[in-house]
Amino acid sequence: MAALALLIFVSTITPGPNNLVLLHRGATRGFLAGLPACLGIAFGGSVMLAIALVVLGAGALPRAAMPWLASAGAAMLLAMALALWVTRPGDAPLRASPAGFWTMAAFQLANPKAWAFLVSLAALHAADGAVSAAATVAVFAGASLLCSAIWLGGGRLMSRLLATPRRSRLFNRAMAVAMAAMAAHLLLRTWNP
Repeated sequence: MAALALLIFVSTITPGPNNLVLLHRGATRGFLAGLPACLGIAFGGSVMLAIALVVLGAGALPRAAMPWLASAGAAMLLAMALALWVTRPGDAPLRASPAGFWTMAAFQLANPKAWAFLVSLAALHAADGAVSAAATVAVFAGASLLCSAIWLGGGRLMSRLLATPRRSRLFNRAMAVAMAAMAAHLLLRTWNP
């Protein structure tokens, strides 16, 4: 169980689109306002893991599905990036990070990197079988929520740096560029292996 938790923690704490959204949400809206996004990530990932455990078993996600999942994930990232780019500093609390519970849960379902990791985790579970499927999902949900909270808290710590409208606008635009770059990278890696 400890090895499973460590594997999940290491995989979910590393930088990625989810964590970038949480960093921005924490910086612009605060920790409590970002909790629904954290819960959405844990919920979406847990649903995906349950699907991988029950439906896919130890198999693999069909390779042909990956480009389409990547396209859906990239489209969501680009929509978030556009919203950040056009946000004025006075709008930051209302529009800066449009990701709530359902948006982040849906984003998880369109994230091919997450699918690949969770199908691998399901295959590991099927090969080992020492931990029940319910325990595997529970450990994933807990570790995912912890990692999400760490990124959200990091964003909250940055909020003092964003006290002026100019800094806030620069931060929003930098986050928008980073999200757009992640979307492009996701598409290039998936469509041109």
